[in-house]
Amino acid sequence: MIETARGYSGEQPKGAARNTNLLEVRLVRAMAIMEECIEHPLSTAEVAERAGISVRHLERLFLTHLNTTPAKHYMQLRLKLANKLITDTNLPIAEIAFASGFASSTSLSRAYRREYNMTPYQVRARDRAGAGLRAD
Repeated sequence: MIETARGYSGEQPKGAARNTNLLEVRLVRAMAIMEECIEHPLSTAEVAERAGISVRHLERLFLTHLNTTPAKHYMQLRLKLANKLITDTNLPIAEIAFASGFASSTSLSRAYRREYNMTPYQVRARDRAGAGLRAD
């Protein structure tokens, strides 16, 4: 037993939410719908309708299985895409905003700051400064 104990520096085991085989089929369907519609986000009601369930049941599924709301999950998906594009590409922030379903670079910056405590511009500046230091 001691041999298999995880040390405090090791990664926390992933919960059931990371294994879609254990999630309810309608929840997995709703999550897939969200992922397919990142650029043009749907309302929670539209996601529920496409998944074939009521809004209330969709909210219950998210809270039960993922401990979040559909809207928060959707926002996190969009912000993860935006973060990847900010750090891995040189696309203008406005294009990244539209690609991740935000109406403007301002709305992306607000949401991004709430999630990551930095603006997209600050992340880019930090990454460029770090790249400059490594080049020396």
